[in-house]
Amino acid sequence: MNQYDPNQPPQQTPYPPYQQPQQQQGYQQSYQQQPLPSSLSRNPLQALGDRLGVSVGVILAAGFLLAMCFLCSCVTFLVFLAGGRVPPPTPPPTAFPTIPSAFLTLTPIFPGGTPTPTFDPSAVGRAVNPYETAQLGLASAVYIDVLNAQTNQFERKAQIFPGSAEFETAMTALNVGNAVTAPDTACIDRVRIEIPRSDGVTIRMGVCLKDWGVIRSADIAELGGGDLGMYPLFTDLLAPYLPADYRNLLD
Repeated sequence: MNQYDPNQPPQQTPYPPYQQPQQQQGYQQSYQQQPLPSSLSRNPLQALGDRLGVSVGVILAAGFLLAMCFLCSCVTFLVFLAGGRVPPPTPPPTAFPTIPSAFLTLTPIFPGGTPTPTFDPSAVGRAVNPYETAQLGLASAVYIDVLNAQTNQFERKAQIFPGSAEFETAMTALNVGNAVTAPDTACIDRVRIEIPRSDGVTIRMGVCLKDWGVIRSADIAELGGGDLGMYPLFTDLLAPYLPADYRNLLD
């Protein structure tokens, strides 16, 4: 017999309410209460220091030094690329320099021969100041040439210009007065002096190396072809440019 009666409403079967399994609750509780590993709960630098056996300060100092080394390397490379060599400073030019003899060419002071003064006996005893009579106040330079005994040529030893101590010495040494004497033909000219003036005139003198030096010049008419003895300062002017055997001829 069929127990199902279509005229009767269907009966509902009661179901117990759903309960979360006890085992799952325990797993969740144990997962939430589990502590983090010690390596994750600390500072990364501290963890690295613990692993390497050093402090955090040492790690920071080492990092700073590496950064500075890298920065210095970059700066050095940039300077190299830019051609960072600083040229040496150019020394200021010296006014009116005295040119050393090593840089001078060996040329005669009087090309074409030395003017030979004609001696006038009446000039003997005449007082002459070569600075005044030759108007050396207009001098623009003093050239000193010395005879080379091997080549028999005069070689330029000094070029002296206004503004130098040597020029002042030369002008002072020639600014003296003395009496004209007869020419000593046995004393040859071993030094020659050329003094150009600002007015275009050039005064040429031969120098006999005896006593303190004796000058003779066809360009100084007052000498009358005679000799004029000089003083110790004139020897001081010539001595730096003379060889030893020439210096021995002077007092």
